[in-house]
Amino acid sequence: MTHSPTPTYYQWSEQPISFSRADHWCDFDSPGQYPLVVSPIVRSSILHKTLIDGGSGLNILFKNTLPGLGINVEDLEESNKPFYGLIPGRGSQPLGHITMPVTFGDEHNYRSKYIRFEVADIDCSYNAIIGRLALAKFMAILHTRTWCSRCRRQMASSPSEETSKSRTSATRRH
Repeated sequence: MTHSPTPTYYQWSEQPISFSRADHWCDFDSPGQYPLVVSPIVRSSILHKTLIDGGSGLNILFKNTLPGLGINVEDLEESNKPFYGLIPGRGSQPLGHITMPVTFGDEHNYRSKYIRFEVADIDCSYNAIIGRLALAKFMAILHTRTWCSRCRRQMASSPSEETSKSRTSATRRH
């Protein structure tokens, strides 16, 4: 393996990510014990109750979420990626997969990326799970003490440069 003398940097990698006291929005008795739940925009809908799972290799959308996004099961593409860990002791075969734009941020600073979701026919209190591969696309970092996340800052000069027309803030809840 040969290395190039000039490194290739990721887009926006020159932008720092930092956390401060302003991010300490409440006091947890047991830091890291609560899940990070956000509300990104998926397609053109705010998708409340989206779990961030930095350990998951998949992004999962649950079947009961499809109608709210205007998606029918027939719209899914075939998937051959069984996954494990959602139901203890057994694997699950997804109904299919779909790739959709996901937006985090607010109207002044937001990022949109196309994310592939495997669709699971499992009852769950969340609408979706976003895993580490999607977090890497956003160049996001999770802070488990304050349970908030940061992406490298990028300002779009026009909404046409992004994949979603409407934008809103991702929220954090426990």
